Amino acid sequence: MFMASGYDEDPDVVLMLAVRGGDRGAFEALVRRHGESLVKFMVRYVGSESTAEDLAQEAFYRVFQAARTYEPTARFQT
Repeated sequence: MFMASGYDEDPDVVLMLAVRGGDRGAFEALVRRHGESLVKFMVRYVGSESTAEDLAQEAFYRVFQAARTYEPTARFQT
């Protein structure tokens, strides 16, 4: 397993590696940790909370779909 220097203690990296291994509970934890802040961030750009929620859902869907190829080369939030 590849572990980039400095990321091995990042709780989001630990969760994403678990998601990569098939742990759906870890994915749910990531959504709980970042979902609200992602929606707030997107509301500032699109001006609509419902659109921002849809975009956040799409973003997390894409994270889930790509999890099997995840490599910790940057912070999860980026």
